[in-house]
Order: sequence, then C-alpha cells, then structure tokens
Amino acid sequence: MTLRNDVRLHFEREVIRNPTPAGFRSTVVSEAATVAVQRRSPQWMQAAIATLLALAIVAGLLAAGALQHSNTSPAKHTPPLSAPKLLFHDNLSGQVNGRPALWTLPLTGHVHSYVLAATFPLTPDRGTIYAVDSALSPTPEAVGRAFGVVAAPQVTGDFYYIGGIVYYPATGVVEYGSGTAPPGRLARPVTDQASAIALAGDFLVAHGLFSRTEVDSMRPSAKRVSFPQNPALWSIQFVRTLGGVPSYGFLVGATFQVHDDGEVLRMWVGRSSVSGSESATLIAPATAWREVTDGHWYAVDGLANTPIDVPSFHADLAELCYLEGFSWLIPMWCFTDVTSVGPDNPITLYYPALEPGTFDWMVPNRN
Repeated sequence: MTLRNDVRLHFEREVIRNPTPAGFRSTVVSEAATVAVQRRSPQWMQAAIATLLALAIVAGLLAAGALQHSNTSPAKHTPPLSAPKLLFHDNLSGQVNGRPALWTLPLTGHVHSYVLAATFPLTPDRGTIYAVDSALSPTPEAVGRAFGVVAAPQVTGDFYYIGGIVYYPATGVVEYGSGTAPPGRLARPVTDQASAIALAGDFLVAHGLFSRTEVDSMRPSAKRVSFPQNPALWSIQFVRTLGGVPSYGFLVGATFQVHDDGEVLRMWVGRSSVSGSESATLIAPATAWREVTDGHWYAVDGLANTPIDVPSFHADLAELCYLEGFSWLIPMWCFTDVTSVGPDNPITLYYPALEPGTFDWMVPNRN
C-alpha cells in the first residue's frame, strides 16, 4: 500500500461519511509538531518517525499526494487582490548561525535493487541552505485576526484552537476542518480546474498565508472527486518552492477541500519559517545516485507500511528539492519511481545534495 490515490480516495470517502471527532486529529498531529523543533535521541526518533508515517495517512487525506512531483505550470490569479498583511515573514537573506545538520532517521527495511531510467538534470555549482526558526511564525492572535476570529485563542499543549482553526506555531501549520466558520468560502464558485487553482491561490493571499509572489511560484494541482450520495469536492494542492526549488514534507504548502459552490470544507497550510540562508557546494546527481544504490538514501516517501520493503526501485525522475520538517532546509537529490506502482503512486528516495564535510549527519545503511 502507498500514500497515494488508493489511500487518499479511501479517506476522501470516509471523511465525508464520518467526520473526524473534534480535537482528535489536532491532538495526534500536535505530537508530530514537536519533531520539527526538537532534537531527540535515536530511540525516540525511531518511534517518532513510525508515528509520522501513520499520521501521514490521516494528514494527507484529500491531497493529491503530499509529494506529487508533477511538473505543472505556476498558479495564476484573477482578479488581482489588494496586498494584505502577511502572517509569515521569512528572512531568506538573513545570516545563518550554527552548522547545518540532518537528524538521524532510523527507518527499518531496505530496497532490494535499483534501476536508473532518469536523465540527470544539469547540476548547479551552488545551492542554498535555509535555517528554520519557529520564532518567526505569527502569533495565534494574528492568525485569528487574519480570519476574522474575535474569540481569544485557546492553547492546548503546543497548538492553539482559534475558532474553527487549529494552529501550530512550531511548524507554521494552519489547519481547518471543523465545518464551522471561518475560513468560509472562496470568492466565487469553482467551475473548473483553472478556477479552483486561481480561487484557492487568492484565498491564501487574502488571508496573508503566502504572498502573491509565493503563490505564483508554487506548483498547483486540482482534482474534482465525487462519490454517491455526497456532494462533489475539489481537492486542490500547492507545492511550496524556495528559489525555484520545490519543497516537500509533512503538511507543507497548501491543500484544500472545497465544494463546487466555493465553501472551504477543509484546509491545511504549512510552511517552515526561514531565518537565514547560506550558499553551499552541491554534488552531482550521479554521485548521489551511487550513494543511493549503496543503501545510503536519507528518507523515503510513498510507502505506508513498515518495515519498508521495495523489491526494485525504478528511478524515473531526478530533481533537486528540499525536505521540510527539520531545523534546516538542506538541498536534496530526489529520485522518484513512477513505474513500480504507477504514476499516481510515486515512491521517492532522498539523498543530501551537499558536498560531504559541509554539514553534519550520520550516513545511513538502508540495506
């Protein structure tokens, strides 16, 4: 089983028939929120990663796939909106303090064999490392004002209830799914895929979640789903980019579930707050691929079951990307298999694109 259309479609049906009990999903995901801001022991991390894999099934309900790597056109908007006050204020050009590092992810299982079908992209000489600082996330009060909530935020552990919104300052996640206002509706009814993308993009800008420039740089997708005896829904997703490089991970970018009439039934928005950046030397994708075939890949996406077991990984696509959810956004070479399970169910392996010795990490052996 994979975290792709089969799982997504199942949960799309179930979430309509049986809405998540109030507070349940928020409580569970709050446990994962701490992963992005704390360093833990390898023993704790092993349990945390197993939890995240399970959470991904729930958290990715109506997304077209959290790491769907489709090469779609940038989102467009009509009509232009007045510029609201931004909630998130990244400092992309700020000074970086400390040495970049990757956590150890002790995932179990292995890949039995590897097949290369991708054409490697041209490798830039330099890439960009971003430092993450949750202190740059907006206050719960600011999030409430952006959505017209007058009631005071209610804190529960590491997250806040703000009307019908749940907010995690540590990871910059804003989610809505209670069925009560706000966030309300898109500006107009959705008529087709293009209008779904445009209207959802306008919604993000109007509420200060992303700037117009950020939205226009994202990779959008939209799909209409319909089940018997239930209203049709639009599943809309925006993949965040940094300097033109896509960023993937747990609750990253923006995902909507919207009715045809424009009612926003559910929304998830996630963005690591960047406090600074620095240039770094990159390795070639061919070098990264050799490390991957030796079992040294860092992370995997697209598999729900553990231990991970892939009979043959078929690398159909290689691209530069980021993997969010950690204290640093470090460039990765991402190798994606769309052959083994099909194009709607890609499997991706990640390997750091930084030159060895320029960052701290423990090279894994997945075989």
